[in-house]
Amino acid sequence: MYCRGAFDTSLETHKFPVAVMALSSPTFSYDGDDVRTEVAVCKMSGDIKCNIGNAFIRQHPQLTDILAVAASARSEPQLTEN
Repeated sequence: MYCRGAFDTSLETHKFPVAVMALSSPTFSYDGDDVRTEVAVCKMSGDIKCNIGNAFIRQHPQLTDILAVAASARSEPQLTEN
């Protein structure tokens, strides 16, 4: 997957490996099967562990946008291998 950062030039891109991930969380207010999605794998800065973009929520309307949930109700994400 090739991505361009907000401050990159129009010719600058970054290549990232891709994985398919099964995602579920009580924070999404969805009791159905795990949502499978393609993700770019990269090191995040600071304490950021995962970046879920607006497009993900648009592609999966059955999920509740987690940004609308109070921060105090969130728990640490747990990553597991399938």
